[in-house]
Amino acid sequence: MTSFAPSEVIACPHCEQLALRQYVRTLRIAGVTRWSDGDMSCFPKSTSFTRCSSCNNVYWLEDAKTVGTMPEYRNEPRLSPWQRLLNRLRGTTPDSNRVAIPDDWYWARPVESPDIDAFIVGIEILPANETPEREQRLRRLLWWRFNDHRRVTGRTNSGISATIRDAHERSNLLRLLELSRNNDSTTSIERVEILRELGRFDEARDALSSVKPETDGVAVLAAKIEARDEKVCVISQEPW
Repeated sequence: MTSFAPSEVIACPHCEQLALRQYVRTLRIAGVTRWSDGDMSCFPKSTSFTRCSSCNNVYWLEDAKTVGTMPEYRNEPRLSPWQRLLNRLRGTTPDSNRVAIPDDWYWARPVESPDIDAFIVGIEILPANETPEREQRLRRLLWWRFNDHRRVTGRTNSGISATIRDAHERSNLLRLLELSRNNDSTTSIERVEILRELGRFDEARDALSSVKPETDGVAVLAAKIEARDEKVCVISQEPW
């Protein structure tokens, strides 16, 4: 059974607007689908990058200041200023053991997974001194988002405009391929998948030959390469 820990209250590093970052306490992995690009289809799906609902700027959650932890009773009705004054005059509170919640915490919205535009903006404003590892993480998230509609429809040209796809999808994969060659933490199977989705099947076949045969997904990718299939595909699926 999936359960959640109390949400963390964080502040946007640009405007200090508060947001709620939720953590999974326990996760039931039944039904999880593992995809060839490394993504997993499961609930809940977390995000490490977001767009502020107030100032519209994008940021990494790890860059946001943690303000506090939201008590689990946050969803109960909020008292008006007059009700709070009346309680103080009476010397009564709803529960004297509860931690007081600042008023602005009530307006904090849950962090949401950003759309494709947010990832593109994040890449365009990457600082010159950004680490290759962080750029790779962001570009991988964009790659997964481009592939998301294919996971649902199986089609290449639905859900995202051709203008956005033509301008960013292939160039993002090419940059990911370049970063993967310079980053020892990148798995060999990911480089194979990038080459396959770029339609460079001979190179993908050569790269696959250096991957250990017992690696999850090798047989599936080998068949897709021989079929000259560029689309993201299912590697495995946990039963419900």
